[in-house]
Amino acid sequence: MSRYRKEFSKETKRQAIERSGHRCESAMVCSLADIGCNRELRIGDFNYGHISAEAISHDNSLENCAVLCCDCHNIKSREHDIPAIAQDKRVSDLAHGIK
Repeated sequence: MSRYRKEFSKETKRQAIERSGHRCESAMVCSLADIGCNRELRIGDFNYGHISAEAISHDNSLENCAVLCCDCHNIKSREHDIPAIAQDKRVSDLAHGIK
C-alpha cells in the first residue's frame, strides 16, 4: 500500500505564519532549539515543516507545524527527519518479519 505525505491545510498555514510573526520558528523544534534562528521570513525562503515528521506522527495540526527558514528546514530534514523515518521503517519491517 502506497502512502503519500499529506500537506498542511491552507488554514493551518495561515495560522502558523500569523503565529510566527514572520520569523523562523526553529526554537519550536527540539532538534533546532540550540540554533534559535529567529530570521525574518521572506517569500520563497521558508517552509511549513512538521515538528514531528509526518511520516511518523501522521499529524498535520497547527501544533505540529513550524514555519522555518529554508536553512533550518534543510538542517532538520537532513539531520533529524530522514534518519528518524529510516529508523521507523526498519523497526516496522522487523515487527512484520521483513528482512
